Amino acid sequence: MSLRLGPKQRLKKSYQFQQAVKKGRFLKGRLLNLWALPDPEGGAARLGIIVSKRVDKRAVRRNLWKRRIREIFRKRQREWAAGTLIVVQARALPQVPESSALEEDFIKLCTQAGIRRETEKDA
Repeated sequence: MSLRLGPKQRLKKSYQFQQAVKKGRFLKGRLLNLWALPDPEGGAARLGIIVSKRVDKRAVRRNLWKRRIREIFRKRQREWAAGTLIVVQARALPQVPESSALEEDFIKLCTQAGIRRETEKDA
């Protein structure tokens, strides 16, 4: 498996986001909100990211949120349960959190949602 985050691992269409948000399990974290839903199409876990203007008015900072979340998902892609739609929403904060804090919150939410597989490091 490549460590690249390809188009088949991303949610791009609005109906995919809507489906995950309406039918998925919702979890609220300190920095992120997360919805998880088993994908009817199967395949690899797929990620969608929502960072609204309410989070930050500047596009540069919104894109920084997205890059950091994508990188966390990409680095740990072997841990996600196959056939899962994951939608992550950034919560409004005074500044963009550090990558380590984002990763900690993201991992915690994925574990609570039951979409994270145990790895050798965890055991």
